[in-house]
Amino acid sequence: MGGGNLPAVPAAPERPELPGLRKAAVFLAQMSKEEAGVLLSKLRPREVESLTRELMRLGSVESEDVDIVMNEFHGLMTAQHFIGRGGVDFAREILAAGLGEDKAEGILSRLNVVYTEVPFASLRNADVRQLVTFLKDEHAQIIALVLAHLTAGQSAEVLSGFAPEQ
Repeated sequence: MGGGNLPAVPAAPERPELPGLRKAAVFLAQMSKEEAGVLLSKLRPREVESLTRELMRLGSVESEDVDIVMNEFHGLMTAQHFIGRGGVDFAREILAAGLGEDKAEGILSRLNVVYTEVPFASLRNADVRQLVTFLKDEHAQIIALVLAHLTAGQSAEVLSGFAPEQ
């Protein structure tokens, strides 16, 4: 038999990342008409127009793109659940569930004298990759506001996660 050298299989080309508006249109197209209508009702008229225009251009979408969009959404929702835990509201819910509303408010009002919640404190427990994902499409002012509430090390890590042109 010959040398056994098989021709190299070319690597699949890297898929370009979908723009945010395209992702939103792909996501919206996966919903029922009723769910999509509810979501659209929460947007500003200009956003509805932009999203509708993108929906009209959408055509058929590759299943891989749908998977990417849905997985990203799932990741964001999982991260939001993680980041959203803790804090005064979470403590209030737990206390109310276990002790009732009156006792919960009494405990919280006594604690409020010595404890005030630090803005964005829950973000300090967030994974840097999740923060980069949340912030990558935000305005510079929003990014700066969030970074100002993180530790210097976290801020540096988040900034290093952005593309240089951002």
